[in-house]
Amino acid sequence: MKSKSAPSESQKKALNYTLFLLSKRSYTRKQIKDKLALKKFSDKDQEFVFAQLDKWKLLDDFQFAKNYIRSKFSQKPSGRRRLFFELIKKGVDKELIEKAFDEELPQEKEQEGLEEILAKFTSKNKNLPREKFYSRAMGYLLRRGFSYEEVKKAVSDALNLKS
Repeated sequence: MKSKSAPSESQKKALNYTLFLLSKRSYTRKQIKDKLALKKFSDKDQEFVFAQLDKWKLLDDFQFAKNYIRSKFSQKPSGRRRLFFELIKKGVDKELIEKAFDEELPQEKEQEGLEEILAKFTSKNKNLPREKFYSRAMGYLLRRGFSYEEVKKAVSDALNLKS
């Protein structure tokens, strides 16, 4: 039977470093792994850290995704597409992201965000000719990550155009 040995000095350092990071803000597993690799901690040290974090339930990518979506959308509304790719870059699994969207950003809420941004854009650009307004509003909202169909309908409605 294999007995558990005490953690090595490097494992303790890796764990302390990780706990320091997590005391400042939330991280995904990938982000923690990248930070540990950057500090040149071995794979064995990283395995030890993740085992401890899992045991203490301190690392949850699903909760990270939910908090990220809620926070980013309340600060500056963006579409699902943009938030999705930001979370992918942070190392969150696609299925977890979709689940987080279902809980945190229903379609109606995303539509409200789109309309809020469009209202602000319209008030700042009300003197533009219709064609220029249409193209600028479309580009602005598409860059914010909203879908083409939703943006086209919202901008057309704002201009009282028939789609």
